[in-house]
Amino acid sequence: HVETSPAHALAWGYPQAIKTLDTGLRRWLSEHPYTHAPQLYPSLHPRHDSHIGVDMSLAAHVHHSEQEAPLWEALGMPDPAPMARNLARCAVEALAGAREPEELARWVTDAVYHRILHRALISARARAMTGRPAGRPVIGMGSVWLCEPRPGIVEASVVVHTSKRVLAVALRIEATGTRWRASVIGVL
Repeated sequence: HVETSPAHALAWGYPQAIKTLDTGLRRWLSEHPYTHAPQLYPSLHPRHDSHIGVDMSLAAHVHHSEQEAPLWEALGMPDPAPMARNLARCAVEALAGAREPEELARWVTDAVYHRILHRALISARARAMTGRPAGRPVIGMGSVWLCEPRPGIVEASVVVHTSKRVLAVALRIEATGTRWRASVIGVL
């Protein structure tokens, strides 16, 4: 496990999304200690799952940075939170072999598409060598944290719960015309 603090992020040239991810994830983990694997089936009480000790109402929360009004509203852009949540889910599914990377091509830049394709191929080779079949992971979406360093650019971090681990996905989403397009996606 590699420590990714804001100092490391600046030293290694990571985008602002990594710093946002680090801050948001550390805050969330300090408030909600995660001690068990996520439950594969929804609990009877939809807002709290006592089996895993996590308040599942966080899944609906979107945290914006401290600024008063989001800059993307002034540009007439749609809310980037659903885009960040969906891209995070699709990226995790593509790396697990449950989704074709081509399905993300419309929503990401060419560089991001080629990186996801490369990582998906590496994952497929690893599964082939170990004899594990590609399967659809059971995914639960956690909090979404948004930060706007400049108008038309949103950096987001999304917590993704799978049956085996908790992942963090960092995204940089840029306005192109009237829609968002991801220029950076990092799955940690």
